Amino acid sequence: MKLFNIVVLHFIFISCTTNKNIEKIYATAYMQNAAEVTAIHLQVFNSARAELIRLISEKKLPKNPVIIVDVDETVLNNTPYEAKNILKNESYPKGWEKWVSLARAEKIMGSVNFIKFAQSKGVKTFYITNRREVGRKATLKNLINLGFPVSDKFLIMRTDQHSKTKRRELVKKKHNPIMYFGDNLSDFSDEFNQKKGVKRADIVLKYKDLFGKKFFILPNPMYGDWINYKNLKNSLKSF
Repeated sequence: MKLFNIVVLHFIFISCTTNKNIEKIYATAYMQNAAEVTAIHLQVFNSARAELIRLISEKKLPKNPVIIVDVDETVLNNTPYEAKNILKNESYPKGWEKWVSLARAEKIMGSVNFIKFAQSKGVKTFYITNRREVGRKATLKNLINLGFPVSDKFLIMRTDQHSKTKRRELVKKKHNPIMYFGDNLSDFSDEFNQKKGVKRADIVLKYKDLFGKKFFILPNPMYGDWINYKNLKNSLKSF
């Protein structure tokens, strides 16, 4: 049973137009209720499984192969936190550390089975997250409770930088990442950081052959670099 029933948010949309999270209501409702989201999650991890099987069968796995995954909205579902913020008219980072400490996030559908499968084939997974060190113990507990194969050394928290480049490079010193999973393009490369709208879309096209092979993106309309009200305003000029 969900911690917060997102259904009530429809009434908030009607009656609380001053809510500063008003734009997140339908995004959060979509993530919690849409069967399409579950289908997309399964599609991503099923596709990754098929690609891993192909690499193994064609003997194309490099030495010390690993997978790198983001945590939030990639393997852990934090929509109850987003829903609570809407209900309380609050926003991140308000209440975030408390939510993390509860270790109650649910798994993203398909993620545990895929990572277990990879582990069974000798491909370990590094979890690189922008959760801070204060949440390490709770995050590890949350992942283990859900059945993820993970130990402390494979969970890399945020320290001084939001960018994950240095942490990815640290992994690459002794391992060869074959797949990356995330809900934000910056989970794949810093080239996507601070670039919005058409520029980020152009970079996606630059790496078009890697999606579904090495880069696996999951949906998350609740927050991220995709939000660009300037582009929206410009697009409305055409009407």
